[in-house]
Amino acid sequence: MSNLVDLTSDDDIDDNSKEKELIRRELLQLKDEIYVRQCRIADLEQLLKEYVQAENRKTQEKNQLQFTRTDGVISTYPWSKILEETRIHKFHILYWRPMQKEICDCVLSGIDCMVFLPAGSGKSLCFQLPALLYPNRLTLVISPLIALMHDQVNQLQALDIRAARLGSDTSKESSSYIYESIGQGSLSLLYVSPELLIKSKTLQRHLSTACGQGKLARIVIDEAHCCSQWGHDFRPDYRKLSMLRRLYPDICITALTATADDKTANDIRTILCLLPNTVIFRQSCDRPNIFYQVQMKPKNASELGSQIASLVSEDPRFIQGSGIIYALSKKDCESICSNLIDLGISCACYHAGLDSNIRESVYSQWQSNAIQIVVATIAFGMGGNQ
Repeated sequence: MSNLVDLTSDDDIDDNSKEKELIRRELLQLKDEIYVRQCRIADLEQLLKEYVQAENRKTQEKNQLQFTRTDGVISTYPWSKILEETRIHKFHILYWRPMQKEICDCVLSGIDCMVFLPAGSGKSLCFQLPALLYPNRLTLVISPLIALMHDQVNQLQALDIRAARLGSDTSKESSSYIYESIGQGSLSLLYVSPELLIKSKTLQRHLSTACGQGKLARIVIDEAHCCSQWGHDFRPDYRKLSMLRRLYPDICITALTATADDKTANDIRTILCLLPNTVIFRQSCDRPNIFYQVQMKPKNASELGSQIASLVSEDPRFIQGSGIIYALSKKDCESICSNLIDLGISCACYHAGLDSNIRESVYSQWQSNAIQIVVATIAFGMGGNQ
């Protein structure tokens, strides 16, 4: 059996150990340098972020001051004269309501804005009027309710304004005409639901083409509180509207709602990817003409119907007016409505279980005072004009 002889000298082992130690030290030194540089990079990135935030705040404050000034000075712009003339001669509105002019000026300045004004304050004019000052360019309006869109489009068409609604119930011929109008730039306002916009690749494609040709002026999100899970009418598809900034990055956005606390407002701003220089318009939501009166509810359904019928037909505050009775379920809507009809009250039912044509008919009858009362779930009334 042969013996193995280790020919490695002690000097060679010492040299290898020294070399490994030198490598370890150099690695540690490089890691320390990398750590120092990473810390420096993080510091510089934070410093740059703070500078950008400061510049954004300065721009936002400047915009906010420009469009919401309270010193009584009226700002004038190149479009001020035609804006006034269009308001008077096209919409037949003689006077501005609070903040309407400032919002229109902000819209026409090409700045993102959030509008929190109470119901009945004239929010719709704030995007409908500027839309007429964009020659051959489309304003896209995203709205949650078919009845609301139908109502606004009818009013605009009655004023000889080029407006249309596109929905799943729109005929093939009408859809083709609308898409053709988008391409030609011959449509001023187009109303769509968030669900349709998200699902329809055809609509997205036509809008992208219009955007590339400079024919898409602005995107309007009506009832914007539906974006937020903190809002009282949360709609999941509204949250997907973040895609708008990705698809049409250079198009300004206007978000409007009657009610939004700070939490909801921040959520809206984040979801819609509104720019840092966004101008916020806000009025108090206090409505002095609205009051609450609580009455004991009878347990018997027929007694409840009689109580409501008496209130509607005998109370002088309500005899000449129209109103809404809200119920928690479709079944309650049907039951209450049936009782009131039996008691001689002119009313109709409205809830999500009804065909869209029936809902539109009910809304139109209520708006024209053909029926006095609508018994509805919360699917009715948002943004309604009555």
